[in-house]
Amino acid sequence: MKADNINISQEKLSLIEWITQLQDRATLKKLAKVRNESRSKEDQEVLDGIKKAVKEMNLYKEGKIELQSAREFLSEL
Repeated sequence: MKADNINISQEKLSLIEWITQLQDRATLKKLAKVRNESRSKEDQEVLDGIKKAVKEMNLYKEGKIELQSAREFLSEL
């Protein structure tokens, strides 16, 4: 596992070095697009999680479900 982390770190550093030397605007635009799409996906995942939590809280307020404490949840795992 540690070797994988080192390889990933080395690859990141290699990419950073390559990006800093890039002069091609088209490639830089493509990289920016990939970055933004990645952020959008992560943002959407967070928003979906929040929406799910709000729905569960509303069901709890309506008495349709009971919530567990974190300790109860972990004891079931």
